[in-house]
Amino acid sequence: MFNSIKVKLTIIFLLWSLVPLVMLRFIVYPVVHRAFEQMVIQNLTGVGHKQSEFVSSWMKERKNDAALLASDTCIMAFHRCLTDSAEFKRILTQLEFVRDTHGYKDILIIDKEGKVKAGTEKNLVGIYLTEFDFFQEAIKGKVYVSKVTPSTFPALNEFGDREYGVPSLFVSSAVRDEGYNIQGVLALQVDLVTLSNEMRKVKLGETGETYLVDKDGLMITESKFINTIRQMGLIKKRTSLELKVIDPTTGKLTYAAEECVRGKEGYDAKGYLDYRGVRVLGVWHWLPEYGWGVISEIDLEEAYAAPMGMQRQFLVTIFVLAGVLVLVSIYVGRRISVPIIGINEATKRIASGDFSQRVPVTSTDELGQLAQSFNTMANSLEEKEFVHNFNRIIASSLLTDVFGAVSNEIKKVVDFDRISITRVHEKEQAFFVTFALTRGYTSNELRAGSMSRKVGSMMGDMLATGKPVVVDDTENGRYWSDKILLKEGIRSRLGYPLSFQEEIIGAINFSSKKKGYYTEKHFAILSRIAPQLAIALENARLIEKLKVQKAEV
Repeated sequence: MFNSIKVKLTIIFLLWSLVPLVMLRFIVYPVVHRAFEQMVIQNLTGVGHKQSEFVSSWMKERKNDAALLASDTCIMAFHRCLTDSAEFKRILTQLEFVRDTHGYKDILIIDKEGKVKAGTEKNLVGIYLTEFDFFQEAIKGKVYVSKVTPSTFPALNEFGDREYGVPSLFVSSAVRDEGYNIQGVLALQVDLVTLSNEMRKVKLGETGETYLVDKDGLMITESKFINTIRQMGLIKKRTSLELKVIDPTTGKLTYAAEECVRGKEGYDAKGYLDYRGVRVLGVWHWLPEYGWGVISEIDLEEAYAAPMGMQRQFLVTIFVLAGVLVLVSIYVGRRISVPIIGINEATKRIASGDFSQRVPVTSTDELGQLAQSFNTMANSLEEKEFVHNFNRIIASSLLTDVFGAVSNEIKKVVDFDRISITRVHEKEQAFFVTFALTRGYTSNELRAGSMSRKVGSMMGDMLATGKPVVVDDTENGRYWSDKILLKEGIRSRLGYPLSFQEEIIGAINFSSKKKGYYTEKHFAILSRIAPQLAIALENARLIEKLKVQKAEV
């Protein structure tokens, strides 16, 4: 099979055609894919940095709010105000205004003994908060951000109701009097839902989200997928302080959460399972000031939708092109190999003695020229074989005995429906139809042995010019014999003069039922057998003459 030139050419063309596609798949595509990956990671990293900076900036604003409010003149004098005084009412009004305009849940003023002296929630007035870190640190003169912990007193939830255990975050600042002496603490209870909503304003695709985790890996903001998580049974009310960011398949912290609690920052471009069990890309930052990790994630399928789509399109394109290239390779291989195979087969037949083999010339390129050269060679070999056989037959016996064999041999190179040899009469203005062989029809007025006049005949023209004569159509022929042959169905004729010792002694004549069949291309082969045929005709004449002389004696 692989010895066939057709198969070899097809394989070669196929390999050369597929090499660029293979290079595209294994060299160009990985580069493009990596570029897409880098672009995705750069975008994700950019979002992560922006979210980290936003959280830091947002919390800084909360700290500034606490410090500024604590330094307000009215609040600085809270310890001297009676609860029913106008000054105290102005303090409450100011606290409510700040709560409503800045989105805080509650604002409390605590004296230095830890007792709530004033606040936006009346039910909290009079309770002691000495055990809370936001009081303990602020009373030392700091502006402090507390840990996110479940409330031990009724606090506002995300629905506007008060309940115990609500995730609470306080920002507190010391309250000093005019002498810069600490008289108490101002505490702002931050709404974590507001922080979650603000973080969601930075869009990260359809599945992207950013959330905060504490040092234990607990989520302290609300997840974008809270309904899904609730259906999974991972939470009851909210994700803040209820959802631990763990991989559901291992029960351990997700890769991003684990890196965060270690105080590291980075990203993962390969993908890892998040708390839903979905493979995601992630970037994370650790905020040591607050003990929080900022994690930004997006589903891997969405993040790499473009490169994956490109890969699918690329593979489809490769398969389609490969299919087309296979067909083209087969076609080109066949187009090149078929003429070569044809020449090879024809060469074998010529080698076995069949000189009639020819190959079709289907193009003008090198293959067409090769086929044309082969046919020229085959013509030359066939002519040589024909001349050889013709001379052998002529030399084997008298023309009268071998005319049939001679006719059959001539028919291999010049087709005819009727063939005849005429001989010029030595004395009369006439010629003899010495030999005639008619095929395919019975009429034969110009039969062997008949004598016809030279005037107005094809023989007469050949005697006058010494050149071959062609009649394309006997219907329009100028010779008297054309009308006779037309009745017999002959439409075209060819006469070739036979010369002996530079004298025309006769002619060989061909007739065909096809109009315009004979042309000058037949002259070349006839010129090679005419001398031998003329000698045979002269020998026949001499033998006939000897017979006549012998009979007279």
